[in-house]
Amino acid sequence: MTRQLKLPIRLHDSVSFANFFSGDNHELLVSMAGFTKQNTARIFFLYGSTGAGKSHLLQSLSRQTSESGKSAFYVPMTEPGLSPALVTELAESCLVCIDDLDAVAGQLEWEEALLALYERLLSGGGALVVSAEQAPNQLGFQLADLTSRLAAGTVYAVKALNEEQLPGAMRLRAKARGLTLPDRTIEYLLRRFTRDSSSLFSILDRADEAALQFQRRLTVPFIKEIERSLLR
Repeated sequence: MTRQLKLPIRLHDSVSFANFFSGDNHELLVSMAGFTKQNTARIFFLYGSTGAGKSHLLQSLSRQTSESGKSAFYVPMTEPGLSPALVTELAESCLVCIDDLDAVAGQLEWEEALLALYERLLSGGGALVVSAEQAPNQLGFQLADLTSRLAAGTVYAVKALNEEQLPGAMRLRAKARGLTLPDRTIEYLLRRFTRDSSSLFSILDRADEAALQFQRRLTVPFIKEIERSLLR
């Protein structure tokens, strides 16, 4: 199926439920982590601001489902080369995680394909998890049926981490990578870089790779040395 769909979309190696800092999303995390234990068809819709963790959750669910021996596809709608015809070929019994639905909202061909996929998954015992920045009734779909179908599922607002929660999230991310992240380094990163979890985690991952390359610890002096490369 992957060959037929030409979807060479890799999950981020460091993404899992174990390193998702739930913050104010504990109920959502518990619900998604238990998703693969459900035997009935399920529809989830997650919405929230950029950097709130929607992609992290969808990729974590895709990985967990695949590791349990079931078919799962993670489909970011911003991926170049995607077409409605490719998505409609997905098996009706699998889990499909559609990320960044905003990218195609209002495009009739895409909406028809997604509605058809919804119906096939629902009747075939599959599952659909969708993310967007806004709730279904705020996305401006041309097809009212698509809006109503997605809104009828389980809808969660993903709450972005606040500034008080970001240090804990960074420590968890570092721990998952086997790192010790000093408080001074956390404070420096928060001062110098965009304060959303997605951006900070990306910076932290790149800093870790540089630390391994140069055999250095993630101290403030080292971060200052490589800061220009982290901003690229």
